[in-house]
Amino acid sequence: PAWVRHMENWLPRATSVVRYEVLKDKGYDVVERVLRDLGIANVDPAVLDKAVERSSFENTRAIESKFGRPDTAAFVDDFKFTRKGATGDWRNVFDAEDVHYARSQTEHLGLGELWTGQTDAVIPAASGQRKH
Repeated sequence: PAWVRHMENWLPRATSVVRYEVLKDKGYDVVERVLRDLGIANVDPAVLDKAVERSSFENTRAIESKFGRPDTAAFVDDFKFTRKGATGDWRNVFDAEDVHYARSQTEHLGLGELWTGQTDAVIPAASGQRKH
């Protein structure tokens, strides 16, 4: 599947991985940690607050609605990159067979736990690197 090939392409070289569920739940802490990983420390908390606010799903959706997508030809007319902004929506779409298939296709990447429904499942970064 395309998503698995996408993950196989970059995940082995990733030094830091952030799951959307964690970012959505703990945005400030995650952004602060990523900046620290990049060697950027002592960022003004007000600046971090503003960055998290401006990057929220609601603001991202508003920007997409106002300005559209950069390459509209690559998508069907009603496609929204921002979709629902919900976490765990796969549970509403995947049946048991789909979950089994997804897990079987992603276990070799260490991603099998993603399909358990645990919101704290970790995506492994390259060995010895930080995971979020």
